[in-house]
Amino acid sequence: MPEIAFHGAAGTVTGSRYLVTSRDAKAGDERVLVDCGMYQGLKELRLKNWEPMPFDAAAPASAQALAATIQSKLGWTVRVPKRGRWPMRRASASIPRKRILAMVCPVLAAVSVGVLGSTSVQGMAVTSTGEVRQPRNIYELVYGFQFTFANILTPDELRLFLTLSPGEIKAKNPDLYSRIAQDVKGWTDEWVLHVRSSPDSIPQKRLEDARQLARQVDAVLKTHFESKRWPYRSIRVEFLPPRVFLDERHRENITSGMFIPFYPEAFFATVDWTASVKLVLVHETLHYNKTGSDYGRAMLEGITEVAARYLALKYGLLTAHEIAKEGAYPSEQKGVELVLSEIMKRSGGSRDDALDLLLAAYLTGNQEGMGKVFGAAPWAAVIELGQSDEGWQTHRISKALAKTGDPGGSQQ
Repeated sequence: MPEIAFHGAAGTVTGSRYLVTSRDAKAGDERVLVDCGMYQGLKELRLKNWEPMPFDAAAPASAQALAATIQSKLGWTVRVPKRGRWPMRRASASIPRKRILAMVCPVLAAVSVGVLGSTSVQGMAVTSTGEVRQPRNIYELVYGFQFTFANILTPDELRLFLTLSPGEIKAKNPDLYSRIAQDVKGWTDEWVLHVRSSPDSIPQKRLEDARQLARQVDAVLKTHFESKRWPYRSIRVEFLPPRVFLDERHRENITSGMFIPFYPEAFFATVDWTASVKLVLVHETLHYNKTGSDYGRAMLEGITEVAARYLALKYGLLTAHEIAKEGAYPSEQKGVELVLSEIMKRSGGSRDDALDLLLAAYLTGNQEGMGKVFGAAPWAAVIELGQSDEGWQTHRISKALAKTGDPGGSQQ
């Protein structure tokens, strides 16, 4: 089989350029360049567009023909007019077209199936007129995933995709999860490069300041987790312009950041919002590090927000005045504050001790400590209340905790 050398779109999604070489000791080597694209996005990538072609020195004859894939646009063919330093003759005068196909097709097929292993098609939003374009906001990106997978998954796979959470799909069908996650990551990374190369992208200085802030939050939380001997995972933060978090179709979808399904290791945030970026990052990093028991949305967000405020104040990320201005999850926080007051009352410890106990159960999934304070059955009743907003009310929580339970009981 011919050899393939990757000279672009490796480690990024633009600058597509692959040199396919068929070696023959008697007839001599034949070389076909597949695509000749321009790098886009970050400055360090764009600077590559002015570098000499990397295969010039290695091959005096260089590419003898150019084959463009179906996606013949900036990222794939725009550098053809800049070929100046490397000779290229017409395919008909050097390598017959049938020979080009015989060289290129097996290699690209092997790469797409054996290396990529992907179901990938372009994961862009498709309009009613059939237009394919990059999504205008992060919500349209997710809508595009749903539309695309509806067309490329089998009926059984699509049913799983539509009815189960990513975690449930990962447990039930790891191969399907892997394929979906690979496509989602690829499409999302390409979209992020598109957003960052747009005219209204975040200024470089502002972007670097935000990244420094994210590194500061990460260092603080890592230190705190290590002091408690809790496992810690750093989260990757991608900062994007505020406009991509505005949903024109559903204006109630306004957020300062979010996770994308099947891309759990990255959090997508903006830098200019009413909510404190530091508090948002602490909150979402706690989310990312949670394992074990499912507390339900109401209880989960309440614990996360109370803990985020506590840690932001404890380590000087925000002042008490700044934290007081943040009004996220007020009713959810009330329920958690009641639980904390009950822990302090029954254990005789401080609020810091109570929060450490609750946060340990939240992060590790081990409910033994909470069972020792309240008894296994009462604490299980509280967790059940947290499964719904209607259940997560202070009077209901008080009633559940007042039930007689085994104070030495435990719940894993």
